[in-house]
Amino acid sequence: MQETIVHVISSTQLGGLERRLEMLSENSGKSSYTHVFISVGGVALKKSSACRHSSVFFVSSGRPYTYRLMTVLRLFLLFRKISPLAVHAHGVHAMIHSMPAALLSGVDTRIAEFIGMEKTSKKIRFLLRMILFLSTTMLGISRSVADYLRAEFPIHEKKIGYIYNPVYLRSMPGEPLSSDVFRICVIARLEPVKNVGALIEAFARFSLSVKSSELWIIGSGSLESKIREMVIKRGLEKNVTLFGSLRNPTSRLSQSSVYVQPSLTEAFGIAIAEAMLCGIPVVVPANAGVADFIQDGINGWVVPDVSVETLTHHLHQAHACWPDRLQSMGRRAKTQAQLSFSIESYIRKLDDLYTHGALRTVDF
Repeated sequence: MQETIVHVISSTQLGGLERRLEMLSENSGKSSYTHVFISVGGVALKKSSACRHSSVFFVSSGRPYTYRLMTVLRLFLLFRKISPLAVHAHGVHAMIHSMPAALLSGVDTRIAEFIGMEKTSKKIRFLLRMILFLSTTMLGISRSVADYLRAEFPIHEKKIGYIYNPVYLRSMPGEPLSSDVFRICVIARLEPVKNVGALIEAFARFSLSVKSSELWIIGSGSLESKIREMVIKRGLEKNVTLFGSLRNPTSRLSQSSVYVQPSLTEAFGIAIAEAMLCGIPVVVPANAGVADFIQDGINGWVVPDVSVETLTHHLHQAHACWPDRLQSMGRRAKTQAQLSFSIESYIRKLDDLYTHGALRTVDF
């Protein structure tokens, strides 16, 4: 009988966590362990396909990002019932409740995974610093997140490491559209941190000299109405398309000439990796986790900042490579992504972590 790993989640809206859980659940047969999910808050996983492939429990925790001892008690009772080999908490809210419960219930392997550089209140931040002593491993979803953890929590440096997210495409890429149009794509929540406004401004400048160009924006968020107003104000209605959130953006990605991510911070960048898998070269900020796999002028470009001027310059640089060299760069991007972000590799590294109870090396 396989031993059990319990994953504790509070939200599937950060860092592409929902897609990662779906992949893990759908491919659980490739793991040496049985994977069970606990949603702290009771609603985070109800719409996720993880529910269709694994056992899922719901634990009410009141308002998001608040701390409740009753939640710790309920998790403690669940852990005693399940008796897992390891508890793997994804995100701050999950770890502050599950790490004490796991220790009290006798779970030897307690993994606190940071799914980004999460902002928390001073109270939660203080509590987190105390609770991290209860974890046996602190995990980041990329080298940049692990570096952030080492700087933020130097006392825990020896138990900090990272495993890159896996990435897969929900469907095969569609047929490319006519090469007569230079098409730029971005997938992002329309929130300030994603900096989509800077890309629109850069595109407005770029399109003055490159008339046959388009910008496709996939995503929604609190800034959606302001983004639409910005497009109209710049007179870009014919060149900029806002698709909203798409469950399967692969067909749009595959019809792009280049993918640009203008985020101020990007812990990993699943959409970037998906673009690479579609054979699209990418322009990414240096702080994105995926930037570790980008070689300038080979399979994309890494930009030192995401200012309008820098983005405009790199749009022109990409256009100068279009179409033949850009297509060649896209093929190299696809090969790199296939080698680096497979679900098999991800599960193998997780299994190794669960089996040995700690990171055998600081970096995977």
